[in-house]
Amino acid sequence: MTLLPKEIMSMLDRKGTKVADLVHWMECDRLPDGGYTDGYLVLSREYLHIFRGSVTSKEKTFSSDAARRSKDAGKPGRDRSIDWAWERIPVERLESLVIVNLVASGMVVAKEREERVIGAFTSGQMKQAVRFAGAFDKMKKNERLEAFEQNEESEGASCPTCGLMYPEEGRPFCPKCMKRHAVFARLLSFAGKYKLSIFFIVLFMLLNSATGLVIPYFQGTVLFDQALAGSGAFAGKIGLVIVIILAFRTLSLLFGVLFGTIIAKLAAKVAFDLKSAVFTALQRLSLDFFMVGRPVIS
Repeated sequence: MTLLPKEIMSMLDRKGTKVADLVHWMECDRLPDGGYTDGYLVLSREYLHIFRGSVTSKEKTFSSDAARRSKDAGKPGRDRSIDWAWERIPVERLESLVIVNLVASGMVVAKEREERVIGAFTSGQMKQAVRFAGAFDKMKKNERLEAFEQNEESEGASCPTCGLMYPEEGRPFCPKCMKRHAVFARLLSFAGKYKLSIFFIVLFMLLNSATGLVIPYFQGTVLFDQALAGSGAFAGKIGLVIVIILAFRTLSLLFGVLFGTIIAKLAAKVAFDLKSAVFTALQRLSLDFFMVGRPVIS
């Protein structure tokens, strides 16, 4: 979880909210009407604190620098001149918190007498938002809350090699550092049982290339230098040379059609095997795998 900036920690302390009173918090890095900004929702046992930063931007950078800034938030030496707008709502006045899932983003909607948007975030903060709403629900129901650690920063949010942020939180997969030859080898394994088809594909490709190389020789050297010039093995045999050229063109076209047809059939079979393997793997997963962390949609 992203650490709270020291400015916010100081503001909470001045307002009488101690660290021990905090239940949960989340980062809101988007404006409800578009654009990006620094913002936080902080839930204590008495109040829901809303912090909005004064710095806004039309773009958001997902890079190694952004990842390091996220990890360095709240640590000594972090100096950012942001004027924070602060608002707090007594928890007893709130009926519910709902996470609205949008396209590549989401919103936190609080219901008092009326519903209103208190925060917006990009899809990377969705997991935090779901946990935040879950903590609020537990607190309203007087259920036992799990111990909340201030340093609950998920390790591995970015690639340790290149620093690029992972596309999905909690899934250490870096598309930049991925070994593409290993992925190709795994895909190639699906074609292992079609060795005969692959053999004929390679054979017909070679034959197609060979016949294609012979045609320019007959059209140029043999036809003009021998048949038309009246010298060499094909002197005066123009009709024979033309028949040979047509024969090689026909063979080249035939070999091309053959290996193209086999490739089309092989690609369909390999795609079917790949989809079957994925579907079989999904069937082995438990129902909890598909339900845990699923955002609430109003």
